[in-house]
Amino acid sequence: MKSDAKTGQKPVLGETLELDILDLADTGAGVGKDRGFVFFVRDALPGQRVLARVTAVKKNLAEAVCEKELSPSPLAQAPFCPHFGTCGGCLLQGLTYQAQLDWKTNRVRQALARIGGDSAAPVHPALGSPAQVRYRNKMEFAFGGTSGDGLVLGLRHRDRPDKVVDLTECFLCPESVVQVLYQARRLARDTDLLAMGSRPGSGFFRHLVVRRFSSGEMHVNLITATDPSRHGQMLALGKTLMTACPQVKGFVHSTRESQAALAQGEAAQAGLGTWAAEERLCGLSFLVSPEAFFQVNTGSAELLFATVARLGGFTGKETVWDLYCGGGSIGLCLAGSVGRVEGLELSPAAVEDARANAARNTIENCRFQAVDLADIAKHLRGLPRPDAAVCDPPRAGLDPALIEALLETRPPVILAVSCHPATLARDLRLLSGAYRLTEVQPVDLFPHTAHVECVARLELIGGLDKPGPHV
Repeated sequence: MKSDAKTGQKPVLGETLELDILDLADTGAGVGKDRGFVFFVRDALPGQRVLARVTAVKKNLAEAVCEKELSPSPLAQAPFCPHFGTCGGCLLQGLTYQAQLDWKTNRVRQALARIGGDSAAPVHPALGSPAQVRYRNKMEFAFGGTSGDGLVLGLRHRDRPDKVVDLTECFLCPESVVQVLYQARRLARDTDLLAMGSRPGSGFFRHLVVRRFSSGEMHVNLITATDPSRHGQMLALGKTLMTACPQVKGFVHSTRESQAALAQGEAAQAGLGTWAAEERLCGLSFLVSPEAFFQVNTGSAELLFATVARLGGFTGKETVWDLYCGGGSIGLCLAGSVGRVEGLELSPAAVEDARANAARNTIENCRFQAVDLADIAKHLRGLPRPDAAVCDPPRAGLDPALIEALLETRPPVILAVSCHPATLARDLRLLSGAYRLTEVQPVDLFPHTAHVECVARLELIGGLDKPGPHV
């Protein structure tokens, strides 16, 4: 029944109350308010009225679960995956896709206003992904459980990241990838080896990384603990997997000693078939190796890069700095729209990939260099003066050293690409003494998840014709 507690009275564990769900949290929980408290309600959607039971109480907020729907949300849709609610891969399947896009747009607006202190710049409606299911060209599956029939392979549990959901289906990836998942799990169970446990040195199997390229070809990276006595056995497993799934043209067995739960091998032990394959993006050809970063949603990545070009307003003559250039995908996709691209990246291996991809596409107006962040200001001062700087940092946002260097060198335009609205807003605030935010375009690269990419255009205060101090 509805709580009759007075305004301001703190909720108590086990209490039930009626709540109108007003918004959605990044965790996928519905957000309601009552008596001055914010409630995060599992399995509740914006527009619903629910009977919620309190499961945790903190200073000014409480957590709850939906016990009963009292009135439905007009934004709801039936989830299409049998693992929805337990698997942490998708959190927003219960919302229509348009509602997801609206929520992501509003999430960016809220971050800019709350963290960035800027609510004036227009945030355009989020651009939707061309494909809303089976859009990922790379999947990182985790092993869990014990051994034999107790070994599981899938994605992390929504509420228990230490647990793995044993997937029978996944709508994030193509069906052919799901078939590889089935076969790899069967073969791993046949070995009677354990999954990697939480204790150092326990278990063997860690991750299975599957890439599917636009050609339909697939590559598999099996990541395990280090045990030289098992290397031959894993190579035999790879051979059997490639026979069972003929689209798998490359197999790599990698090992990882670090306990960090990252799906990245530290050392490749053996390989079969080809170790790299071609992917197409923006009409260009990229050679993607097992550990190389590449956008996982190719269709949305093309939208993202087109957005960078549109907000840049390029005429074909500009000099562009491509900062955090990685394997060069943004810079190479912009090459036909600008005069020249100067790419800087921390990883020497990524720079080698960028140079190889430039040569592969006979692109001659892009130069890529590996730099140390400690020397970033010196490197920027030594580059040709830019008309725009494109920054595409990792989730943590711009490094303080780069922000300081940008404030010193002052490119007329900064095009900030971000996968995290909160860190984007923080970085924009740090640049706001010299730059004015003019517009932001969110792009959805990950339907049914809380993630959203953005491109923000910043202009140097005082006009675009004023050069920076370096020569």
